[in-house]
Amino acid sequence: MRRILLSSAEQLGVTIPWPGPNKEIRILNSQVTQAGKHLARITGNIENVANKVQAYPVIEVTLSNVYGAPIAHLQFTAAQYLSGAFHARSGFVPGTAVPFTLSSPALTTAAGYQVTLLSRP
Repeated sequence: MRRILLSSAEQLGVTIPWPGPNKEIRILNSQVTQAGKHLARITGNIENVANKVQAYPVIEVTLSNVYGAPIAHLQFTAAQYLSGAFHARSGFVPGTAVPFTLSSPALTTAAGYQVTLLSRP
């Protein structure tokens, strides 16, 4: 039924999001690498642990200084962090490790990084 609805909506130029909230998602792993002078890149995998397809979450990165104080908060949408065979419009299928890459001119090298998944209703 959803496929028919999505197809009809697409013909009208309308996007129908996956239902939320998408809370049953976890980060399997993440790592920070240097991406040029004063820039960083964060890669890793997330997994949908629900028994249903969900919307992909927004990924938030908090950069901190050597004292642990936050110095920046960045948010990345699925369109920004997915690549290859994974597309936000297809929904986040359960039980699959999905790779992500976070890269931005605002993602600078810092003493600390915290990666958080944000649920969207």
